[in-house]
Amino acid sequence: MFGFFKKKEVINEASLYAIAKGRTLPLGDVPDETFAAGLLGDGMGFVFEGDMVYAPCDGKVMLIAETNHAVGLRAENGAELLIHIGMDTVNLNGKGLHPQVSCNQKVKRGEALIQIDRQFMAKEGIDLTTPVILTNKEDYILTKVKEDNEVDKDDCVMTLIKR
Repeated sequence: MFGFFKKKEVINEASLYAIAKGRTLPLGDVPDETFAAGLLGDGMGFVFEGDMVYAPCDGKVMLIAETNHAVGLRAENGAELLIHIGMDTVNLNGKGLHPQVSCNQKVKRGEALIQIDRQFMAKEGIDLTTPVILTNKEDYILTKVKEDNEVDKDDCVMTLIKR
């Protein structure tokens, strides 16, 4: 009647969508050895022209780096994602990166996460290739659906199934 004894739905699969309109890259093509070697986890890179990075799935914001260069999300199936905006953006100390969400906030797929000041980034010579990494890869089977392809933010690019 009130749902007190109702079992919580277990979600085992998550679809990850493009974080912006642009192009996906194999992780090995990301111009940073730590990401390219898969040391932080598996995933892919994004190259895009817009000024906004969007949530690739429904979930919860678990981290916004103090320097605004990275967002950590936990998908509804428990997958932990790291979205690292650009290369060497940590050195900007938050300049040119404007969070649109806060830590512990629930987000829906396609919701704005970080706004990027493109003019500032160009002036600083920043490469905005953005890896999206599954950091707890040992718990999931990751399938890359659209790797090395043109994508729009409504395109599914990866699926994650809990082992």
